[in-house]
Amino acid sequence: SLLSRGGGLTKQELAYVIGCQLADGYVYEKEKEQHYDNGLYSTDKEYVEEYNRCVAIVLGRRENKVQFEKDPIGKKEWRTEYSSVAFYTWFKQQTLETLKPYIEHCKEYEKAFLRGFFDGDGSNDGKLISAYNSDREILVYVKQLLGKLGVRQERFR
Repeated sequence: SLLSRGGGLTKQELAYVIGCQLADGYVYEKEKEQHYDNGLYSTDKEYVEEYNRCVAIVLGRRENKVQFEKDPIGKKEWRTEYSSVAFYTWFKQQTLETLKPYIEHCKEYEKAFLRGFFDGDGSNDGKLISAYNSDREILVYVKQLLGKLGVRQERFR
């Protein structure tokens, strides 16, 4: 398993992947085929490429190809996906509380997590950064991390 190999569990790349997973990433099981996939799709090619690079490091694999696709309504997206029972099982067992040690290992890991999260669920208008996520607990945690790193926050809704 991912835990017993220990490979990606002390890497900054894992913190980035966790941020991406909590923003735009997915993990799911294809029961019929017995596939366990995790991946990411976005209109931002660089975001998908960085996620792809980091997942490959965490899993100890070569990078997958980032694929360009059009969804049924014609929206253009970049996508990458990995099949890993170990990552699927590990991630599905996690809560925000159990993920914190992987994120809070050091300031660099916290920054990597925030970068992954904001790459997916953040925006920047030049003066203000914003984050949007359906899970308020994650947003509260992101706010705490930003404060810990000295980022001033004006509003939180």
